[in-house]
Amino acid sequence: MNNIKLIRTAFAMVVLIMANACFTGVESTPKINAEKIKDNKTAITEEQSFLADVIPQKPSLWKKGKKFLVDDNRIERIFESVQGEASDLKGMVLKFDCFKAVPSLTGDDVAEISFSKNNGGTLRYRLPITIEQLDTIKELEIPFTVDLDLVAHIDSVLRGKSVYIKTPNWYSLDSHKAIQGLRHIKVIIDSVVPGSSIYPAAVAFTIDPNELAQDVFTAHSSGAVLLTVGSSRTSTRNFDTLFSFKSPRAQYPRITEDNWKHIVKSSVISGMSRDECRLALGSPSEIIRIPTTGGMQERWIYSDGVFLIFDDGFLSKYRL
Repeated sequence: MNNIKLIRTAFAMVVLIMANACFTGVESTPKINAEKIKDNKTAITEEQSFLADVIPQKPSLWKKGKKFLVDDNRIERIFESVQGEASDLKGMVLKFDCFKAVPSLTGDDVAEISFSKNNGGTLRYRLPITIEQLDTIKELEIPFTVDLDLVAHIDSVLRGKSVYIKTPNWYSLDSHKAIQGLRHIKVIIDSVVPGSSIYPAAVAFTIDPNELAQDVFTAHSSGAVLLTVGSSRTSTRNFDTLFSFKSPRAQYPRITEDNWKHIVKSSVISGMSRDECRLALGSPSEIIRIPTTGGMQERWIYSDGVFLIFDDGFLSKYRL
């Protein structure tokens, strides 16, 4: 009799355990809601949001006389010229006249933009959309031109700002040639002028005199960088990729002054850490890790032929 009771008791316990197991999986699954998803989003930095509202005007907001600077003579391919030739337009300012509906080759009405040249004549650019569809376009780009209203807006926001520049790839506004500058130093933005049809704004700046007083020497005390705005696929050089409001030096207090001077000149020396080398040269295009008898060797390869070799986390060999 006692054996039967023991068997019944054991069976009841097994059933109870199985029943609990059936519910445990469901009850322990964490509930995912919109708030949690929102919390997991990457925070927008101050630099990313700084020029967020500086974007090209919607076509419906264009006013007569809006100006576009021609950047490339290939623009003649998009125009039907009227009262004047469309060739040799590079450097010319075109003024917007109006939008109007015109019949296409298929008989349907499409939108046409009329521009006036500053030396007389009219140029017309047909779009593959209707007048009504213009209001649905956030940004209408005129190929091979720079929107001068957009450049003026950027200038009004940036002129006089003190920021830290991230890139050493500067160029000269006078010679329009690339120059080797410094990175992670404070600069003062002097002006914003027209850039190119791809990079509409050229941000001109001078190095803060206090930076040069800290034994940071360079052949160029001023320069410019090309800037994009917006969120299109060509917006690869937005403000946050080129500038920072916070001092990079203050974020790395343990880096020695000697190493920091190399970093701002995009140079490295043996014994630097990986963080210091990344600050000096940027992230590599490829990293190869190789176990050795002495530990782990790491090779950083850059697209321009530069390579770095680290032994146990510190730079041992390199080619710049």
